[in-house]
Amino acid sequence: MKIKRPFLLLFSPIYATIVWLRNLLFDFGILKSKSFTLPVIAIGNLNVGGTGKTPHTLWVLYLLKNQKTTGVVSRGYGRSSKGFVLAQANSTASEIGDEPKEILNRFPESPLAVAEKRVEGIEGLLRAKPETEAVVLDDAFQHRYVKAGLTILLTTQNDRYTKDYVLPGGNLRESKAGSKRADIIIVTKCNPILDALERDKIIAELNPQPNQIVGFSYFDYGKPLDAKFQQCSLPNRFLLLTAIAQTNYLEDYLKSNKCDFEHLKFKDHHAFNDSDYEAMKAHCAQFGTDTLLTTAKDFARLNTSHKAIEKLKILQLPISVKFHYGGEGIEQQILSFVLSN
Repeated sequence: MKIKRPFLLLFSPIYATIVWLRNLLFDFGILKSKSFTLPVIAIGNLNVGGTGKTPHTLWVLYLLKNQKTTGVVSRGYGRSSKGFVLAQANSTASEIGDEPKEILNRFPESPLAVAEKRVEGIEGLLRAKPETEAVVLDDAFQHRYVKAGLTILLTTQNDRYTKDYVLPGGNLRESKAGSKRADIIIVTKCNPILDALERDKIIAELNPQPNQIVGFSYFDYGKPLDAKFQQCSLPNRFLLLTAIAQTNYLEDYLKSNKCDFEHLKFKDHHAFNDSDYEAMKAHCAQFGTDTLLTTAKDFARLNTSHKAIEKLKILQLPISVKFHYGGEGIEQQILSFVLSN
């Protein structure tokens, strides 16, 4: 894999040493991890960037929805608020973050809170929603102040942590050795067809511990939803609007469906402003369409009533997680952990 920032690679050992020392302090109990009596599942990654944490959080919520009342605690990246915030039915992406807002849209019945400090997040959620029986921590692999009972590590098929370097030369938040803390490793964003030889090669490369389960997941796109969350057909021609880390998977899906689209792309978690909405309107006009298609995450942040786009047909494309391999074993481990605690 190509080194992301070769001119900074000399500083990577310094960063790696600092993170290693921090983990060592947790391992020896000098820095304290708090345990909770209810089941806590942490989902995260070693890489900076999109590995599919929110879709996999939604997948876990769907798996547990008929088992226990499962809450979610997230940092709420990009929100304007600070500290602990309990999500309400009318909470906005600005208040709680775009990914928690996406979760809230999909699972409005699940207790949800955001907090920079996950211990405070769980404690606050349990005070406000005492009916909570299990908690999923979104993006919390490095947040070791909470001792999760089950940890899920994600890495994408085309950008695996085994072929990356620690920041700032690469995109790893910590060294590859950190993967040993995971109970489950999921290779995400896999190709729609996964060759068994490629799968076995990746497993050998990951070199999992005897206690670790490895699975391979992919995204399955559903029918688009309109502003009222009603299903409709995938349009043939539209403006694609994204502000996510990686768009290749989505673009490939749309091209495979023979869609004709222009792509207006912003950086991940971008906060849309007036000029952005005017740009959306202008791009639609230039491309000759009145339809704007976006992701569920971006829809959570979009002001659909903004005067510049209020007359456009705005659709979101939902995704769900499915497995090529290892899904049943991973489901059983999650259910066994949650139901036995």
